[in-house]
This record gives sequence, C-alpha cells and structure tokens, in this order.
Amino acid sequence: MKSHNFSLVYYEVLQGRGALVFSDKGLTNLILPYSKKEEFELEFRKKFSGFSKCKVVGFSNEKNCLIRSLLNYFEGQKIKFNYVLDLRGFSEFERKVYNTVSSIPYGELRSYKWVADKIDKSGAYRAVGNVLAKNPIPIVIPCHRIVKNDGKIGGWSGKEGWKRKLLKLEGLRIEN
Repeated sequence: MKSHNFSLVYYEVLQGRGALVFSDKGLTNLILPYSKKEEFELEFRKKFSGFSKCKVVGFSNEKNCLIRSLLNYFEGQKIKFNYVLDLRGFSEFERKVYNTVSSIPYGELRSYKWVADKIDKSGAYRAVGNVLAKNPIPIVIPCHRIVKNDGKIGGWSGKEGWKRKLLKLEGLRIEN
C-alpha cells in the first residue's frame, strides 16, 4: 500500500480515541476506541505500519457526516451507517459477506448461517466467520450483530469484550 493514497481521521468518544482510514474511494479501516493512548498507538502501529506517512486530514463534509454518525452511535443512538466503503483487495465472496452484513439493521442479530444462505453459499458459514474475523471496518460493517446458530456470541474482528459492549449499546443481551 502506498501511504500517500490514504488519509487518517481520529475520533474521540467517551470510550476513548479511535481512528478512521480513508482511501480516495472510501472508508478502508476503523480502529475501535482505546481509553489509553499507549494502547491505541500500539494497535495503530500493529495494523498500519505502512501508514507512517499517511496524512492526517480535517473533516470534509462527507467524513464529518461519518464521524458525527459514529459519535452518535457511541452515545446509544440508533444509527444506520451509509458511507462508501473501499473493499478493493477483497475477493468477491468477501465483498458479498461484508455487503450482506452491512444490511443488518441496528439492534438485530443474524447468524453466520443466515449470511451464508443470503449470499447463496449455504454451508459456508465457517468461511463467513473467517471473513468476518478479518473485518477491517467494525461497526460500519456490523459483524458484532452476527452470532452462532445456537444464539451464543461467537467471535469477531474487534477488541476483546467489545462485541458484547456493542450489542449491549444496541439493547441486545447475549448468553455465553
């Protein structure tokens, strides 16, 4: 990746500091908030070592709208993210999974099997789980709304404990 093709926008919410990474085509990555600056910087370096020369930009109208939606989401407001995602570099299967998961409404759950069925790949629910485990844009691509067929929480791409926090924020309680 050429770092000059990407821009970085930080956001701050009660839960801490996070970041969004944009290409010229749309949103490519979201880092969930960290309450400790050192943890955030470690995560950023781990995920984006190639972004050392990434330019930090101000809020354009389009980016400002996304930031405002994200801030409102973390305050518990019912938000439907509607932002252009840059999913270049992902396979057709991965893009189908991410687009399908993006259609799941706030406060609702679906299973890995549901996603597989929806993209006409019945039986590929483990492959769906593997794709979601690499989701670079959690919350916007709401992989936290995907649970196991038995209703248990399952894994996800974000920080430990955050899947349950996000579900709780949306008014959902999951056993596990």
